[in-house]
Amino acid sequence: MNNFAPRFGFAYSVHPRTVIRGGFGLFYDLISANETQHRGVLLPPVEQIVTLNNTLPTPSYQLSRLFPPPTFATTFQPVTQIIADRTPYVYQYNLNVQHQINSVLVELGYVGLVAHKLNRRFNNNLAAPGPGSLESRRPYKGFPDILTSQNDGWSDYNGLNFKVEKNFSRGLLLLFAYTYGKALDIGGPDEYAHRDSTGVLKDLRGPAQIDTRQRAVTSYVYELPFGKGKKVLGNVSNSAVSGLVGGWQINGISTFASGHPLTPSMPFDNAQIGARRYQPGNCTGPLNSSGLQSEIRNHATLFPYFNVQNVLPPPPGTMGSCGRNGIIGPGINNWDLGLIKNTQLTEGVAVQFRAEFFNAWNHAQFNGLNTSIGNPNFGRLISARASRDIQFGLKVLF
Repeated sequence: MNNFAPRFGFAYSVHPRTVIRGGFGLFYDLISANETQHRGVLLPPVEQIVTLNNTLPTPSYQLSRLFPPPTFATTFQPVTQIIADRTPYVYQYNLNVQHQINSVLVELGYVGLVAHKLNRRFNNNLAAPGPGSLESRRPYKGFPDILTSQNDGWSDYNGLNFKVEKNFSRGLLLLFAYTYGKALDIGGPDEYAHRDSTGVLKDLRGPAQIDTRQRAVTSYVYELPFGKGKKVLGNVSNSAVSGLVGGWQINGISTFASGHPLTPSMPFDNAQIGARRYQPGNCTGPLNSSGLQSEIRNHATLFPYFNVQNVLPPPPGTMGSCGRNGIIGPGINNWDLGLIKNTQLTEGVAVQFRAEFFNAWNHAQFNGLNTSIGNPNFGRLISARASRDIQFGLKVLF
């Protein structure tokens, strides 16, 4: 039976305040629009897409002469699709324990998945690395690059989750979540595998592009204990003073995360194999350096972020030795904070003032690490996410 997708879940209360939960499911992916086009529109032996742009106010195309005389390109780009491919699918499973302590819920859990038959692309006519003409080393002589789409990819994720959740009480709401996990795959859809000298399609096993090893997020809402009904100045008889000191609230989201992995690669076809394949450099030692990364903000040039001396360009006609996604890029250290003042004007009308600070401490969130070997900026941070942004708002509630 094709595309059978069972689900299973359970919850078991071992104590009035302790619950064990788990589940398993088999899920199927959708075929992307481009791959559907390869299966349908581009299926005939020869296909050319022509775009007709009409003009206004006098149309250049009319029903009586809608289709102009055909003109055909002098070159072609073969595109192939494995019609017998299975639908991509993933096994997902989880197990966690929840325990309640007064108004606080603590959860520890495991999440995992394994995906099979994922879509990926490769050049089916890549030449084997080496000297000589490109044509002489191609498996299919007389043809240019052949873009092939095939569902043979694989990915894997395992993660440990820890969560603390405090429901709103005594003026405080708190949610903390921490994840330690690892995502592996053999290459994304557009990273393009290649065949070795024996014709075997080599995979690109390594950390996935989306791999985030650690991530911690805390969200909170805190009502300041001032004004009517609060611990401080709760018995003030002057309504103006009570209205001024009461109704204040602080909220925010604090996010900390590891960076995504990157690969030092050649910016041109150094291996002389053809198009559609990233080509790593030669690695002679470890790439990541905690010392360099922690001190990067003390260098005006933001260089070097990793051990650039351990990456060399491979000799022409050869593939480099660096593994895929061996460099860990800059992470996230971000605080979004808000200050809110609620003022009750009448029984049915209230005014809310909001001051919101995104990246409140104006912490530089670097995200542009140059990993192009030979580039003058190789190993340098060249861009960052948005700086601090402040906005004010006023809302009338009735």
